[in-house]
Amino acid sequence: MTTHFHLRPPIETMSLQLFRRPLHPELFQRLGVRRLVRADWRLEMWLTVSGHVVSWTGPAGHLTEVAAAAEELPEGGRLLRHRLEGQRSAWVGGPHGIQYQVTFQVERLAPEPFFRVHDELRSGLGRDSFVFVEETNHRLSLSPVRAIYWETRPRWISAFAFHTFPDEWAVVRTQSLIEF
Repeated sequence: MTTHFHLRPPIETMSLQLFRRPLHPELFQRLGVRRLVRADWRLEMWLTVSGHVVSWTGPAGHLTEVAAAAEELPEGGRLLRHRLEGQRSAWVGGPHGIQYQVTFQVERLAPEPFFRVHDELRSGLGRDSFVFVEETNHRLSLSPVRAIYWETRPRWISAFAFHTFPDEWAVVRTQSLIEF
């Protein structure tokens, strides 16, 4: 678990985007990186100042999911873009049988349930996860938490990302599935 102070953008500036190509790391301020490499695919996950990036490469192609502030990202290779608000699902079929599904939700909570969710995320999600807890500039403030948990099987990968926004009493959750 790492702590630092960063400025977190508000939820209304965030979107979820999918690209059929890799994006350059210099486009993001990365806070943490995890890589999984198997015989026939590679998965790279980044926690960023404003959200996360999940990037999969296999023999049939490449997919990059970005949940972040509306940063200037290239339009080339973009397959979808949705503002992060409410709850939504999307599906994209790709070449060579690659399929991508995502469900995301912005949940605004009362203080007590928010504290419970925030504390659970802060304490970690298990072995196949990583968590970044942001340092605040006030000792009584809640620290924003970013977390990713993943599951892998021979023909699919699922990533679950969670981001807390204490100033907005909100949690952004995404669940992504890549089948190949």
